[in-house]
Amino acid sequence: SRFSIDSGGAQHGHLIPNTWYGSDRLGLQFRAVFQVDYPAAGQFIPMVWGGGNNTNGIVSDAGAPTGEPIVEIRLDGKVALRRPVVVTRPQGNTDRYCDRLAIDVPPGIHEIEMVNVGQGQFITGHLLLTNYQTSSRRYSAQGLRCGDRCAFWIYNRDDQWETFKVGRPVEPIQDAGILLGGLTPGAYDLQWWDTLVGQVRQCERVRVGADGALQVRVPVLVNDIAGKLIPGGS
Repeated sequence: SRFSIDSGGAQHGHLIPNTWYGSDRLGLQFRAVFQVDYPAAGQFIPMVWGGGNNTNGIVSDAGAPTGEPIVEIRLDGKVALRRPVVVTRPQGNTDRYCDRLAIDVPPGIHEIEMVNVGQGQFITGHLLLTNYQTSSRRYSAQGLRCGDRCAFWIYNRDDQWETFKVGRPVEPIQDAGILLGGLTPGAYDLQWWDTLVGQVRQCERVRVGADGALQVRVPVLVNDIAGKLIPGGS
């Protein structure tokens, strides 16, 4: 299957599977081709957090025992990385992550192909493309809307496994904001939710003017936060 990654880092096409089966599961083996356009030299990094038939240890380039998953990544048709997947558990962390399975990508338009050419399976938490987004914003937002009711999620892009791995603290964002439009003028309740405990952190009354737009200032953003906009107020 083919996937297109736009300049904002969003993926278009079918959903990318997170389980990559090997040649012993021919009916489920999956080969993905990512169409990318790097504005500057960067890296393509599949973040692997588990695999079948693995033992804790360090990835070895010498080969893998029978039954081990092997990730192969091709850049423009040429093999850029081919190695067995062995997950490790960082000290003090209960999750298991693989060593960096990274390839260097030069600027420009490319096709990156990824497949498990071994056996068993491995699981990707996410795919990291460095130096890829052309936007200078340090946060992203996603939302849903039904009439004048809105729900949205804003997250700090720096709050990711790579930041934790190198021991770099996540820098809080003081000036995050989103713009909501097409709303009915009037009073609304704006709720901010703590995503870890599933509780409202704070609530404020806001008003939408005649233009139907609302500029929302986000509280200090360290990790992520969710919001709800409810018409009428309570």
